[in-house]
Amino acid sequence: MRKKLAIVGISLMIAGAAYFFYQAEPNLANVQVATASATLPTFETVSDLEASSDLIVIGKYTGKRSDYTLQVKEDWSIPLSKSVVKVDKVFKGEGKSGDKIVVLEEAAVEDNKYINTEGYKWMDENGVYCLFLRKVVKSDFYAIVGIYQGKFDLNLKEFKKHPKTNQGMKAALLDPRVEFMGSDLEHFQKLKDEVVAKYEK
Repeated sequence: MRKKLAIVGISLMIAGAAYFFYQAEPNLANVQVATASATLPTFETVSDLEASSDLIVIGKYTGKRSDYTLQVKEDWSIPLSKSVVKVDKVFKGEGKSGDKIVVLEEAAVEDNKYINTEGYKWMDENGVYCLFLRKVVKSDFYAIVGIYQGKFDLNLKEFKKHPKTNQGMKAALLDPRVEFMGSDLEHFQKLKDEVVAKYEK
């Protein structure tokens, strides 16, 4: 199922009414993948990402995640997740090594579906992530700039493609070698190559 959403990503939206609760990590082997489209800016270069970021870090997902529902309108809500990241290095913005920050991810499990925006895939505990982040208005957490365009797993050295069938998307969700499930693979890989060259030192 692929839904159309006329939104510009949570990283560019004003925070609306929202609620969340903590839960155990779901068993992704038992879910289907539902990908939504979004209207969002394209960041052509790492310099573009940097200019739009309040915070740039390298860090690891701690395994702590909660549901977060953004209530856009009375009859329209977006399921997201809040994930805790432990910072290793800070390249821009306030913070230091060892800090723990909360990052919004544009994916969640709801009604036995992994609902994501533009092929976004959750961070996992095996990854080391370079994150380009923007502070969410009136909150204590961050959103990833450009959804999938601002999250890169530095541990994954090879870019793994996958089929776009329902089974292919489910396999990609479960495959730890796949970090992005969207269609704009060439653009993502170009950005990642730039990020690795500049930040993996």
